[in-house]
Amino acid sequence: MRDSTLTPRDDTHVTMSLLPPVVAGAVFVVPHPFCWEMASKPGDDPEGPYSIEIMSWRPGVRPELRGHGEYHYTVEEYEGMGSQILTVVGVFRPGKYPTRVFYTRRWRDPDGKEFGKGGLRIKVMSAFKRIIGGYRHHEEPCLMAREATSVGEANTTTKELTDG
Repeated sequence: MRDSTLTPRDDTHVTMSLLPPVVAGAVFVVPHPFCWEMASKPGDDPEGPYSIEIMSWRPGVRPELRGHGEYHYTVEEYEGMGSQILTVVGVFRPGKYPTRVFYTRRWRDPDGKEFGKGGLRIKVMSAFKRIIGGYRHHEEPCLMAREATSVGEANTTTKELTDG
């Protein structure tokens, strides 16, 4: 079973003065929570089902409603910690306006697989520094136990549960 006890933001948050300089070519790897959820992909058999449901990682947190009676509140939960990989393409200050950071973003899930589009993204410098300083939500580890240690094992386990 994967350890789902993860460090809250208060311990991982980096103060702005300790961040490395943001310059073209810099690569930042920022810890990021991931949720384990059902997804679908195209099926292989032209005669069989046209889509297959699989378990996969999704960046972000999942809101969970907690409480009892008339007192309810929402907490953010996740199953694993991966990372987002930010590569700075350029830094530009357009006249009197705030400095812009041009960057690309990729994701690395808790199993180590990298994915994501290579599109160019833009943020002002202060917003970019908040991103590289740590995740922006106060997350809480998921209370749900997960038996499989990889997406492949989970898909096999799910197939065994549905077939048997």
